Amino acid sequence: VILVVMNSFKSRRAIFGQPLQLPSPATFDASGYVTVGNAAHFPQYFLNSGIVITLLVLLPGLIKDDFYLSSLKKQKKETDDELARTKQALADANSRLSGTQAVVVEKTV
Repeated sequence: VILVVMNSFKSRRAIFGQPLQLPSPATFDASGYVTVGNAAHFPQYFLNSGIVITLLVLLPGLIKDDFYLSSLKKQKKETDDELARTKQALADANSRLSGTQAVVVEKTV
């Protein structure tokens, strides 16, 4: 890897003539980077990468939160249903005991 990076800053003649030598002012050539920079659409590539990374980071959190909220709604509905059944049972017990001395009182906390 080091050899590839080192040779990427040298001219072709220097790469094939002295591949293991460090780039010097006489052999330095960054025209490969200039060519790639001009031919490629790096701003578009960075934007695409940013969109993908953002979605990969945010979507799992949003999906998890959605499942959590739906489970809370389900628990609330079950609790409300149980409360309604309890109130109905108390009302039924009060109506059956209306002729006697006992009275069932609903206590809320």
